[in-house]
Amino acid sequence: MDGVVVKQQQGQVIERFEAPITVKVILEELRESGYRGHLIRESTQLRVPPPTVLVPGDVVVLVEKRPREPSWFDEHDGLPSASAFAKDVAEMKKQLGKHDPVYDLGRNSAPMPLVLAHEAFAGYVQALDSHRLDVKDWTFLSRMMAMSGYFDQDVDRQAELLQCWKLFFEQNWPGKFKLTSSREPDILIQALVGGEWITVGIVVVKNEVGLGGEPCVESLKHYGSHATSRMRDMHWSYWTSCLPVLILEVVGPTIRVGGAIFHDSPGYEPFTPYLHMLKFLQDDEYLTRLARAIVAFPPAIVSISAFYAALAPLQPTQAYTERAVEAWWPSLLIAEKQRHPGLEVSQFTRQVYQRTEKRLIFLLKYSTGEERLMKFSQRYGADVHKAWSDAGFAPTFTIQTLVNGWKAISMEYYSPNAGWIPLNRLEPGPFNREHALDPSSWENCRQAVVKAYQSIHELYPYHVHGDLRKRNILFNLNSLKVAFVDFDWAGTSGDVRYPIFLNPNINWPQGVQACHPILPVHDKELLKLDLN
Repeated sequence: MDGVVVKQQQGQVIERFEAPITVKVILEELRESGYRGHLIRESTQLRVPPPTVLVPGDVVVLVEKRPREPSWFDEHDGLPSASAFAKDVAEMKKQLGKHDPVYDLGRNSAPMPLVLAHEAFAGYVQALDSHRLDVKDWTFLSRMMAMSGYFDQDVDRQAELLQCWKLFFEQNWPGKFKLTSSREPDILIQALVGGEWITVGIVVVKNEVGLGGEPCVESLKHYGSHATSRMRDMHWSYWTSCLPVLILEVVGPTIRVGGAIFHDSPGYEPFTPYLHMLKFLQDDEYLTRLARAIVAFPPAIVSISAFYAALAPLQPTQAYTERAVEAWWPSLLIAEKQRHPGLEVSQFTRQVYQRTEKRLIFLLKYSTGEERLMKFSQRYGADVHKAWSDAGFAPTFTIQTLVNGWKAISMEYYSPNAGWIPLNRLEPGPFNREHALDPSSWENCRQAVVKAYQSIHELYPYHVHGDLRKRNILFNLNSLKVAFVDFDWAGTSGDVRYPIFLNPNINWPQGVQACHPILPVHDKELLKLDLN
């Protein structure tokens, strides 16, 4: 076994370090990735002091300093209702002023795109474009459109909606709809799993749009309460999954469908805009989208129900000490783990100010010894990556198209154990303790990178990468070869543009602007700026 292996307590590999190396250095490196705690030897379970020098083959386990529960639960114990905001300006400012996914309506608040988080969400979004409507579907739509008239009270609309949905669901689903007496929320959709009722859907019904609160705020408030109860009851649905739930919002004559999951806090994402169910609509295309949005909801509920049924443990009263790491994984990665039981998975993180964010990039180590990186992106320059890989300047890879334009890229892992190090960790300086080169070696490395870029540019003069910073360039200390990675923005000059947001803290070359075309001269200048 090469190097020193650091694992989490549940057995997942966090990182591998070149040896010999002291425990103190490992803890410092882990702290930069958001991990804090102490190390114990896997073989003896004894604590390893910081001055200890670890040698190749050592396996240690990080015992993390963790709060008893995510801080979100303490900060939001007893969330105010959305309607309370209209009566209390100070409370509104207090809650809406925080960077909090429950109340921050100005951004996509889901911790990861929900189509990646769970197959039920992906299936619903896919059905919006592809579901084949039949007579039963159109009949159900006509019943829903009959609700577009005026109701005197919220409870009247709730009762009508409840009856309508129950008739449609009961044909092929053994769950139940529960009209809550406290209206917290208005309607719960529950599935019978292992002898108990599990919440799989939350329905908020408003008679009309008014001062009673934006429905998704109320929905997330109810979902937050649901997550809190599941966590504190030590319920397996929270401790072993991302706790997926579908959200249905009916506001007067409009309907919207979304979903929610829980990572470190509740995350919400709408799958549809508010769609009018007005009876006078004659637009066939719009009616088709409306019908699909409504009739695709029951199959998604059935899918989540089946997920919980398969997940239910034999001993649901088990006392959990921490959540399963799979709660943070995309569903595709969970399926890969099921196909390869010996698979070890590590998720990459990054520091954003005072927060540690999990990235949609994973290191996969198979029982065969093969190591691969898997990343998820909505945009990827596969043609450029393929051409540069064939020329020997990038790892080999495969790509799979998912729902909503998302892509899963599985690529060969250029491991530090094989000599591959990102340039930003080779540059001489006080922050690169482990791999920093001496000035002469760094200059040779720089020249090798410039030569590699010139070679690939001569082969493909119209290819652009878009982000040729040091962190996206690897140098092999053994073979002195160069490899380029991170082809998210790559493409052909004139065909691809920079994204809508560019990090203002990066020293971009002149002419680089959000949404503007990516040009070869930008690659050349960015490489020059970053290397110098």
